[in-house]
Amino acid sequence: MSFVLTDLEEIGSAEAGLGVRPAIQTAGGATNLVFKRRFRVNANTYQNYLFPVLNLPNAAAYIQDKKYNALAGLTPAYLVGQDVEPFNEVDVALVCEFAMVPSSWNEYNNMTVSFPGVAQSSLYAPDEALFRSSNLTERTQIRIYHQYFLGQPTGIPTYDLFNPVDQFGNRTNVIDDNSDPSADEYISMINGRQEIVKDSPVIPWKGDIWEVRTVFALAQ
Repeated sequence: MSFVLTDLEEIGSAEAGLGVRPAIQTAGGATNLVFKRRFRVNANTYQNYLFPVLNLPNAAAYIQDKKYNALAGLTPAYLVGQDVEPFNEVDVALVCEFAMVPSSWNEYNNMTVSFPGVAQSSLYAPDEALFRSSNLTERTQIRIYHQYFLGQPTGIPTYDLFNPVDQFGNRTNVIDDNSDPSADEYISMINGRQEIVKDSPVIPWKGDIWEVRTVFALAQ
């Protein structure tokens, strides 16, 4: 037998819910929300309404049963957590936390970043670029790009890290005329204020919603 949360009597306001928490990028109060709903369920059957929130099956019907059309059906929110609280002698309150998949947003901060060395190139004169024989490590401004995805983390796209390689395909700390990128190309990136990717991990956010947190830094 299949059990769905809509079988249950909801306790409290169906419109505002309990514990609505807007995200930093919420626009107009109607998106990017995390909120809770409380349902009344018999103490002997509440286990039937406890669902996994990680690694959801791909079946659309299953996910449909576990999502909540928030704020008059504007945007779907997905089950990311459950808890059980006392209610009366017969029933318990099943507290379900739902979250909309957040919108992408940028954060700016400072951190210590390592940049590759740059050997003398064939295109630029010694006084036209800051050539260096070893890598440069300094504190600089970075951009952190937050993206969110619903589903299995193994299938979530990430950004390729900036990892220069030498003419033999091996990773190198010093860029030269024969590396990829070449010294000329990297100097052009510096002059053009292009960003390079320093980190792009997939990390858990809530339930089966995952975050890709990509760190960009201006090439130096």
